[in-house]
Amino acid sequence: MPTIATNGNQNISVVNGSSRVGAHALDGSLNVIQSAGNTFTGLRHSSGATYVVPTAVPVIGLQHPSGALYVSVSPHQPGSSKVTVVTGALT
Repeated sequence: MPTIATNGNQNISVVNGSSRVGAHALDGSLNVIQSAGNTFTGLRHSSGATYVVPTAVPVIGLQHPSGALYVSVSPHQPGSSKVTVVTGALT
């Protein structure tokens, strides 16, 4: 599976960060950890995964104030990265 789906979305795998996973899953999708967004996390978790904050509203800028990347599933929200979850779930 490629990192970018045929519809242009980025494929992501939601992980828990309890072990080292690296930036990409074996299937090529981007490993991500959902950030609560209430404290500064930066962009990368120590496991190698990328911190993300799901959004259901348009945002300004790609990064949340916590440092995590804004993402949205269908319907796509302006200002966020458009993603398709292939493993796990965003809440």
